Amino acid sequence: MNSRAKGQKSNALLAVESSLAAYDKYIYYADMGGVLRCVDTNTLKPVWAVETGDSVMAAVALDLTENRELNLYTANMLNNRKKGNSDIQIRRYDALSGREIWCTDIGVYKGKKDKDDVGAKASPILGQNGLNDYVYFTVTGLSDDGRDRLRLTGGEQSALIAMEKETGNVVWAFGMKSRSESSPIAVYDKKGNGWIVQCEQDGLMHLLNGLTGALVDTYDLEAQVEASPCAYNNVVVIGTTGKKTAFIYAIELKIEQEEEAESVTPAEEPAAAENTEEAEAEYADDTETEYQDDAEPERNVQPAELTEVEDWEEEYGDEYGDEYDNEESETLG
Repeated sequence: MNSRAKGQKSNALLAVESSLAAYDKYIYYADMGGVLRCVDTNTLKPVWAVETGDSVMAAVALDLTENRELNLYTANMLNNRKKGNSDIQIRRYDALSGREIWCTDIGVYKGKKDKDDVGAKASPILGQNGLNDYVYFTVTGLSDDGRDRLRLTGGEQSALIAMEKETGNVVWAFGMKSRSESSPIAVYDKKGNGWIVQCEQDGLMHLLNGLTGALVDTYDLEAQVEASPCAYNNVVVIGTTGKKTAFIYAIELKIEQEEEAESVTPAEEPAAAENTEEAEAEYADDTETEYQDDAEPERNVQPAELTEVEDWEEEYGDEYGDEYDNEESETLG
């Protein structure tokens, strides 16, 4: 699809290497030129497009909140900008308008002759259950400044970073000695407590407390890891690579939780209704509120103010847009 953000001069970097996300009739994806866009699959035309500053290789992630807000999280790389010390950006957008809500910089370094990717190549985790307030990104190629900002002091090359969804503030960071392009995963128990599994390139698999970042355990696979793990119940499956070290492992997680020192005081129960009619009225009000809370969110996507797409269509519409109007395309949703 030939669509550009406002000010973009070239179509040379239109390759897409990250996975897309979808909501209703809209799909969201970013390209190697750094353009993040929302596309209406009924018309195959952009709804909005924004420039992220550099190529995007990690999957974009959509999060529908309890308040029926649709948020999009993404991060970029250090590929198209000047090498050396720089920052990559982790952002949260309003997915319905393309409005940026927050942006957090992470310091990275890439030498002039370095061929390894630097930035957020691994896909993020959106916390659920007990981790619902957090989003997790893995960044590789940290600079000295990046380590300082994350309060890491041991020469770590990469880090798993827990951030507040609401503000983008860093809650904790777990540093790793080698690079990491493996996407983390979250596992939960029946109570909703969450842990993060993160692999690094030298074969170490870490299990971390999702709230605090405390290291629970590390397992050495003794092989190079480039793939991302997956989990079913308490079993994690991961593949390794390398000469005579390419295997698929199934690893059982055993997490011992400390019993709480003090008993939890139950919440105070509401006073009983004086009669049956009052009780029925209260139940009816609660039920009505519950159904209202479960209502579908608004799906009428409105572009942000200063809409980049309108500028794009005005400047490039005749050159690129007419070919879609003259072709019959299959409706996708």
